[in-house]
Amino acid sequence: MLLVSQEAVVQAATERPVVTNNSASYGISNENLDGTTTSTEDEFIEYTNQPETTRVIKEEVVSSEIKQDEEVVTEKGLGLDKFDRLGPNVTKFDPTEYNPAKADRSAENVNTVQFGNSNALGSKMINNVQTQRGALVKKDSISFDHDFEMNFEVRLDHQGNTTNADGFGFLFMEGEKRGQDYINQGGILKDKGVANSFGYKIDIRYNPETNKMDKGGMSNRIGAAKRGYTGFVKNDNQGNSEIVGNTQGFDYINAKPQKRTETDQSMFRPEELEPIKIKYTAIDGQLSVVYGDGTGQIRQSVNAAALGVDRRKNYTFAITSEVAPYYRGGAGVAVRQDGTASITYLKKKDPILQESKDITKETRTPYNTIYRKNPNLSEGLQRVVQFGRNGIKRTTDRIWYENHQEIKRQQVENRVLQHKQDKIIEIGTGKQDVRHVKRRMETPYNTIRRENPQLAEGEVRVIQQGQNGIVEITTQIVTRNGQIVSQFDIDQTIIQNKQDKIIEYGTRKVEEKSVVKDRIIPFKVITRENPALAEGETRVIQNGIEGIERVTTTTSYINGVAQPNPRVATTTIRNKQDKIIEVGTRKVEEKSKVEERKIPFEVIKRENPDLTEGETRVIQEGIEGLERITTITKYVNGVAQPNPQVTTTTVRNKQDKIIEVGTRKVEVIESVKYEQIPFKVIYVDDSSRPFGTNVVQTEGENGIIKVVTETTYINGVAQPNPKVTRTPIKSPVNKVVLRGRGEDVTSLARNASMFSAPKPVRSNATSTNRFVNSRRPFSSFFSRFFR
Repeated sequence: MLLVSQEAVVQAATERPVVTNNSASYGISNENLDGTTTSTEDEFIEYTNQPETTRVIKEEVVSSEIKQDEEVVTEKGLGLDKFDRLGPNVTKFDPTEYNPAKADRSAENVNTVQFGNSNALGSKMINNVQTQRGALVKKDSISFDHDFEMNFEVRLDHQGNTTNADGFGFLFMEGEKRGQDYINQGGILKDKGVANSFGYKIDIRYNPETNKMDKGGMSNRIGAAKRGYTGFVKNDNQGNSEIVGNTQGFDYINAKPQKRTETDQSMFRPEELEPIKIKYTAIDGQLSVVYGDGTGQIRQSVNAAALGVDRRKNYTFAITSEVAPYYRGGAGVAVRQDGTASITYLKKKDPILQESKDITKETRTPYNTIYRKNPNLSEGLQRVVQFGRNGIKRTTDRIWYENHQEIKRQQVENRVLQHKQDKIIEIGTGKQDVRHVKRRMETPYNTIRRENPQLAEGEVRVIQQGQNGIVEITTQIVTRNGQIVSQFDIDQTIIQNKQDKIIEYGTRKVEEKSVVKDRIIPFKVITRENPALAEGETRVIQNGIEGIERVTTTTSYINGVAQPNPRVATTTIRNKQDKIIEVGTRKVEEKSKVEERKIPFEVIKRENPDLTEGETRVIQEGIEGLERITTITKYVNGVAQPNPQVTTTTVRNKQDKIIEVGTRKVEVIESVKYEQIPFKVIYVDDSSRPFGTNVVQTEGENGIIKVVTETTYINGVAQPNPKVTRTPIKSPVNKVVLRGRGEDVTSLARNASMFSAPKPVRSNATSTNRFVNSRRPFSSFFSRFFR
């Protein structure tokens, strides 16, 4: 017999050679063939025409994340791809508008401006309209968490001091896409604008505006002078604007170059295109500005924290300008929009969804059927020597995606679960008696267990019930002269496929918490009479012991939630034992004697460093204790029994007396000095003495007062507020001076000769001698010390 290897069969199945079909010589009808065939003299191979099948059995996400990278970029120009133009007063103009003859100031020239070509040199910020705002708003936001640098060229038109232009505001607004908020609310050029915003302004000081933020406190008309100032501005949460740091002024230069594109790097000319650099360094939070070049260049910086910058947030950047609300005039300011404008900053790339999946596939390869001649089999009989089995291969590919587009694929598993096995049938060519016997046999099902993380640990769920398979087996029995020559199975047919039993068991952790409590079981007291004991006498035969039960309550928690019906288990730790007492019934007389005894209290002394040495303080008063002693004597048949029962009862507990004794060293040092009390001079008018003459009647003497100062020293340190005692030793004696108030004698004689007869003279004797200020009550000098 010719044997064909499996490799040869596979090669034959692949090449499928075209040969003459001699299946009839094997007793096989062409109508029973499923696919192509090849044969030799002793072997016939039927190739199945069923295709190889592949199906996806599992698709699992391995990882998924959104990644957003950042890169440092430099954006050139102010084109529409980078900046939005908001406000009707924003227009572009082409280089021809730089004709010096036009001066860019006539209303006709402004109104006829059209959007220029790609190499236009500027964007008009002010049109010939009233109450308008304009802005170039950057489409992408700016973050203060990283460095950035901005470079522009700006021009302030050379006009009269009442130009309607109001300069530039390089504005940062909290949040993204805030350009329209500026148009609605204003920015940093006036006294109010968008809340929680900040920036740098170049303000033309001399225009019709009169508010403090615009003028900086200066007049709006200063002859033909053209001036401006720069500074950092912050708007609070109500939108109110305030200057942060110092401002810096500048003058216009009246002389102009012959060509508008001409530059003079040795001189700062604000009415021409001058560079402005706005730079931020995140490491120290400094925001700096350099405006102009050459002589007169302006440099200013401020810490971003002073402007209220929040590094965690993004900000909308806009180049803004405004027009006065009540003045019609010509053009105002311009910013160059070509490649000289640049912004270098850390820009976030578009977010990328990165994910990977494992896709597991199962491929089934159908088996072929090989027929072989066997002369030992009776002619017309067949015998299955080997049953066919499809090949099964499992592969797992890991696929990486970006934004749902496949970027990489790698095979992580390639496993043969079942090798293909061709079916081999022997065809009998011998002359024998053959009969076929069929029987059925059950094939037991398998039980498949798989994890389920949704089920609690220990929980089991049957997903599919098992069912045994049924196989019908055909046995070929060959006999000769009634004797069995051979008997073997030649075929089997599946009547009923087996169905495996699938059980899912939980792997989710279930937490259990137990609370253990011991419960006391009280014992009973059993009393029984004993005539051998005196009446009232008791005897404990058995002491009582309380029982102890331990109750354990176990509660299950799933995801932190307590489950109902906790398990309660009770365990006996100790059995209770009842107390047995025998009570006597024999008559016994008892006599009691009660006495009271006092218990003296103790005196406890303890140091207190807060009290002065020698000072004491009673913290707790002492109370004597009182005990009541009761002696009970039993008399049995009138005879006193030994060992009377003595019971001591505390009527009142003693309370010890607690005294704190000071240990703090206190020294009082006394200093004594004597002070003089000056006497007063008292003048007394005396009309008996000539006018202008003074005579001391009583000499004055100073008084003496003793001043005692007591200073307290605690541990050698003088304490404030010493005690001062003043004691008069001697009272002062006032000096008394008699002051003459009478007339001069010479004067009287001269006056007497002027009259023909003497004139009665009014005596001054009736005048009362009085002290100075005699109407005021006299107050002693010492009264101020002893009030």
